Amino acid sequence: MKSLEQEYFLYERDVLRLAEGFCWLADSLAAIAESGCWKKKRKEDLKKIILLSERLIEGVEEEGLGLARLYIPGLNRYYIRRLVKAGYNNGKYLKEASDEELNKILPRRLVNRIQERIKEEKENQEAKKQKVKASDSNAETEHRKLTTVTTAKELKPETGELKTEERY
Repeated sequence: MKSLEQEYFLYERDVLRLAEGFCWLADSLAAIAESGCWKKKRKEDLKKIILLSERLIEGVEEEGLGLARLYIPGLNRYYIRRLVKAGYNNGKYLKEASDEELNKILPRRLVNRIQERIKEEKENQEAKKQKVKASDSNAETEHRKLTTVTTAKELKPETGELKTEERY
């Protein structure tokens, strides 16, 4: 940032204001392209525009977007850049990293927030799995009930044998 300030006589807030403007333009272009027929015809160009917009919004290089998407309070551009330089460019690598490794790169309170987020994500995934299991179990029970009701309707009340449909 200092090199930009010195070379072009721009201050940090001016650069940030310019980035916000370009971000808005890139985001608008992406929305227009998406609503048009770019999704099918120019898929790669649309992806590039969306990526550029996201990079401008978050203020990070492409490699740091995965970390920026975690939205952890205190995990700003500076710390994201440090993590990417150290080889941690997404949440998967953060999950595998030890506290000691992260403490060498980040302040302790930020490491605690990252660990809390990882723990929350695990709990959310477990809850989703339980919900899917319960949903599958309920669907299976409902199917049995419907099959039983259908079978009962097809039985003759007097003999318990299946009714046969006679078509004319």
